Amino acid sequence: VCLPGGMVAQGDDKSIVQTCLREMEEEIGVNSSSVNVLGVLRCNWGEVHHLVGVAVTPVVCFLGETNQLDPNPDEVAEAFTVPLELFLDRDRWVHKQHYAPIFTAGPHLIWGL
Repeated sequence: VCLPGGMVAQGDDKSIVQTCLREMEEEIGVNSSSVNVLGVLRCNWGEVHHLVGVAVTPVVCFLGETNQLDPNPDEVAEAFTVPLELFLDRDRWVHKQHYAPIFTAGPHLIWGL
C-alpha cells in the first residue's frame, strides 16, 4: 500500500504542494480544485531516509466525503479509503523496533511513515 506521490516535475511544480496535487490527480483522479490543503508535515529526514530510502515530504489534504476515486490503471492497482477516526485508535497500530509502524484497520496493512 502506498499513498499518491512522486518526484517534483522541474519547471512545472512551483512547490511540494503542487507536486502533491498533480500526483494525486494523475494517480487517483482527485481534482486538485476540490482539495483543501491543510499543511506540510515536517519530520526527521534521517529517520525517513533510513526507513524508505528516499526523502519524503508528507502533504496533508482534506478531500471531504469522497468515494469517487478514479485510479489510473497504469499506476494504481486498487484504491480505497479508511475513515480518519480509525487512524486515531491506538489498538489498530503495531510498533516494532527498527521498523515503520503498521496500521491494521483497513482492507490492507498500511505501513511506512
